[in-house]
Amino acid sequence: MDRPDHTPSMNARPRAELLRTLSILRRGLMVLCSMLLLAPFVASVLWGARILVVEGGSMAPTFAVGDLIILAPPANGTLVPGTIVTVRRDDSTLYTHRIIDVNGTWLTTQGDANPVPDTREVTPADIVGTVSAHIGAPWSGLLQATQTLLGRVVLAAFLAALILFPNLVRCTRPSRDRRT
Repeated sequence: MDRPDHTPSMNARPRAELLRTLSILRRGLMVLCSMLLLAPFVASVLWGARILVVEGGSMAPTFAVGDLIILAPPANGTLVPGTIVTVRRDDSTLYTHRIIDVNGTWLTTQGDANPVPDTREVTPADIVGTVSAHIGAPWSGLLQATQTLLGRVVLAAFLAALILFPNLVRCTRPSRDRRT
C-alpha cells in the first residue's frame, strides 16, 4: 500500500491561513487598545468634550448606572425642552437631567425616572454640557477600567505584547536549517 507523500507544502497552506488570521486579529486588538488609551484625551482636546460616569438611576431607562455619557459644551440654541444636560449644583456636584421647560432664562429639569420636576431651577450658566453621546455596557465598563492607572498600565503592557509578539515568535521558532 502506497502512502501519500507528505511534503511541507501540504501543511503550509492551513498554517499560512492561520498566521494571516492571527495577524489580522492582532492588528485589530492593537487598534482597539490604542483607541481605549487615547479616547478620553482625543475627546477632550479635539472636541472639548468630557466623559462622565452615570452614578444614579434618575435617568433610567435612558441611562443606566455605570454608563458613560459624553458631554459637549452647550451651543447656542441647544438648551430647549428635551435636551439632556449636566448641571453643576451650588456644592459643585453634578447631575444629569432632561430640560422639560424653558421660562426666559430659567430652565426646569427632571430625571426621566423621577415623578416630579426638580425643585431648583437652573440658568444656562449652571449647565456644564449637553449629552452628545452615550456608551452603555459592556463597553462603558471596559472604557472605565482603562481610565485608572492600573488599567492604563495593563492596557499599555498588552499593547506592547501585541506589537512585540511577532518578533518573539520569530526569535523562538526553531530553525529549519538542518546542516550536519
